[in-house]
Amino acid sequence: MASNSEDLNSSDKSQNEREEKERHLWSEIRNNSGELSQNWLKIARDTYPQNSSFLYESYQRAYARNDLEESSKYLGQLIEISIETVNQEVKKIAEALCSESNSFMTKIFEQLPEDTKYKVMLNVIRKNVTSVIEYCESMFVFLKKIPYPKYVKHAYDIMEILILEEKLCNFNDPINRFRMISVCQVFPLIIQMSQVDMRNERDFYFLQQAVEFYVSCIFKPPTAQNEEIIKSLHFCRERPFDSWRPLLKLLQEIAIRYKWSIPEMHASYDNKTRGYDLYKCLKFRSNLLQCMIHKKYAKFENRQHCEEAFFTICLAFFYHFYKFASCIYPQNKPNFHHGRCSYFLLDGNPTCQTKFPENFENELVLAEIRNICIGKLTSRKVSFKIISSFLKAVDYYEMLHIGYIFPRFRDICNNINIKAWPIFSEFYLNYLYYNGNYRPMLFILGKEHSEDLHDKIKCYLQRANCHFMMNNFKRGLDNLIYAICELPMLSSSTLVEDDMQMLHSMMSKYDERSLYFLNCDSNEVFPYCISVLLKVFKFRQNIIDTHHDMRLGFMLVLMQYDLENEKDTLNMIIEKIKIKRSFVFKRFLHYIVHATMLEELHQLITYEDGSIDLRILPDNVINYEGGRKIRITRKYLQYELKEAFKNQMCRAGENKENLLIDFVRKERKNFMLSLRPFF
Repeated sequence: MASNSEDLNSSDKSQNEREEKERHLWSEIRNNSGELSQNWLKIARDTYPQNSSFLYESYQRAYARNDLEESSKYLGQLIEISIETVNQEVKKIAEALCSESNSFMTKIFEQLPEDTKYKVMLNVIRKNVTSVIEYCESMFVFLKKIPYPKYVKHAYDIMEILILEEKLCNFNDPINRFRMISVCQVFPLIIQMSQVDMRNERDFYFLQQAVEFYVSCIFKPPTAQNEEIIKSLHFCRERPFDSWRPLLKLLQEIAIRYKWSIPEMHASYDNKTRGYDLYKCLKFRSNLLQCMIHKKYAKFENRQHCEEAFFTICLAFFYHFYKFASCIYPQNKPNFHHGRCSYFLLDGNPTCQTKFPENFENELVLAEIRNICIGKLTSRKVSFKIISSFLKAVDYYEMLHIGYIFPRFRDICNNINIKAWPIFSEFYLNYLYYNGNYRPMLFILGKEHSEDLHDKIKCYLQRANCHFMMNNFKRGLDNLIYAICELPMLSSSTLVEDDMQMLHSMMSKYDERSLYFLNCDSNEVFPYCISVLLKVFKFRQNIIDTHHDMRLGFMLVLMQYDLENEKDTLNMIIEKIKIKRSFVFKRFLHYIVHATMLEELHQLITYEDGSIDLRILPDNVINYEGGRKIRITRKYLQYELKEAFKNQMCRAGENKENLLIDFVRKERKNFMLSLRPFF
């Protein structure tokens, strides 16, 4: 007992002596100034290196002098002794890092040892975080400053937490705050922190999350819920294709990490040489995957080849799909959910826009342009972009529907709700028509009930072409006539002779099918409709029946719009009339106004001394006696015919578009009547 008492007395005495020395040192430090005070402070630190008071005083003086080296040294020592003593300083560091300012506190943190930085991060997160978002953001801020491989586990944890929170919140849209933090901030940090040879199967899932997010941001219009998120990405409307760079960069970094065979090709799909090589490689890979068994990809090492093909083909599809969308929605890019589609695919004749500049040679081989053309109202550059981007998007879309990669692509499409995108609906309808899937296309078109005039005309024409290609001429003609009847009256002529040369022979029977991207402008829709309607009558022109003259008359009316390309048909009709020696068409004076056609038909009046019976005048020049038609006199009738032709010549300057629209509207029932025996 006596021994223990002596030890306690000795300890108390030692403690008192230490406190006395510390008070003395503090007295000298405070009573002196300048260099002398600094010397006393140094003596105090050397004497009591674990005394946080002397270290904190040293830190404050160094901080006041903006001495970065001394400040970080003393603060680091204080944190190692007890971080609780510098809570205020740690809080200042956290605020500086979160504000991303280049303040003195940020520089101090950067000078701290690696383990000390880690302690600061854990302390801040433990004491100041109150929500999942704050936790993830704070952890991300600190990990950016300590991007060392041994801490990458924390970055993976952040990703998993954000994904879990997104699921718990039941977000139906990939564009949300949790997804933005995970794919725009944390996932690139994981790639930065990880060693090149460090691989994790979750990387592919994170990359899929990034694809869904960026593709949705690029294609979807801003809403009240996601507008701020899309704005924060700083997409440039003047350079819309720059919005693909972050996603392509992620793909390239993953390609380098996993030693994919073509990582350098992911930087830009616009490079023509790379694009051509990439296309050939992906075509080969897709054919290879088609022959492989799903079980072969059970092992992670083997599955990488499938992941490479999937993500590369997937991004290639969305990229070229975006290019196609930008061309057919030129006034609304990058927003494809509002406005009107400018082009849609129909059957046609490839007689224009087939010669492209030589520097497009590789791209043409890549696109495999298969007799698809666009009218000359569209520039060659735009024509090439539409055809090339569509065909490449189609090829990549078909590659995504094979083997193991199809379920993955289906998941992405479901997660971004691609079927609800108007622009995808346009692409899919064109895709179905391109592949000759007319019944599914008609099923989809049957569900559309738009009140917009433009959409109604487009829908009628698409239905008409599907029915024509299925040899259902009655329904095809019905829809074609509906489309013409919906066309607005035009204020001036829209005839473009070069474009009519392309439309000539539309819908003819070719050994190889030809396709045509029709511009939705009335300047192209109207001549296309008239050309197709004329072809319907041409198919039946050699059939002799009671409606033969009516069909020939309808052909004459329709041919007026493009008589330059229909002169052979006009000569053929005149020869038929001469052989038959008669022609009955009482609507002649209403609709035949083309000067050249009138001149050709006028010669029939005096042909072989008027031997041809032309019944093209109204009934008021004919008398009726005893129920029999009796001509007044042949000479008088020829005079009436000549006067009628003379009067018609005065109408040669009339707007033929409006004349033909009015003609179709009034004669639609007679069209069906004259063609009914052949349906």
